[in-house]
Amino acid sequence: MCYLKISIPAIIYLIVGCKSPSDKALDEFKKVNESLEKTNNKVDSLFRKVKFLGLDETIADSLKQLCDKSSSQIENLKNELNRVDKQGEKLDAAENILIKTSKGDSLFKYVMSVYDACIKYGDSSAKQEYILLRRVDKIQWLKKYFKDVPTVAAVTILSKFQNDFVQIRRDIMNAVKRN
Repeated sequence: MCYLKISIPAIIYLIVGCKSPSDKALDEFKKVNESLEKTNNKVDSLFRKVKFLGLDETIADSLKQLCDKSSSQIENLKNELNRVDKQGEKLDAAENILIKTSKGDSLFKYVMSVYDACIKYGDSSAKQEYILLRRVDKIQWLKKYFKDVPTVAAVTILSKFQNDFVQIRRDIMNAVKRN
């Protein structure tokens, strides 16, 4: 299976120059997002059918619910952002939805909970990366990803988090299979 591996810093680097997004920058974000969504939809739909075998049934069910609900939550946020800004050009849509409301708090909670699951149950090679990602302040985290960015960039970042969730689900499955 193919997983799209794009680092969050790489996405942030793309955003830095987008205080006044050009058509070219917006098109590039749309391409990255389409690629992420294609990968996420394919792999996530497959993984949603697979159980976390080898774990206590209660833990396995909790992990499945966490992964499914987190991905669905992000999909809902992406849909809301796209409804608010169909062109993807507004620099305040993500901020208004994700920083100025409790939706950002929920997003942060879900992302960190999935990272925690990887730290606890995942493949040891991935744990250190998620431990580092887990050491953040919520307000700074929200501002880093969603303040003054074009809507299409915010949607792309959300797709990247979904991609992380797919990879974390795979990592947990692999770690459990090995033990």
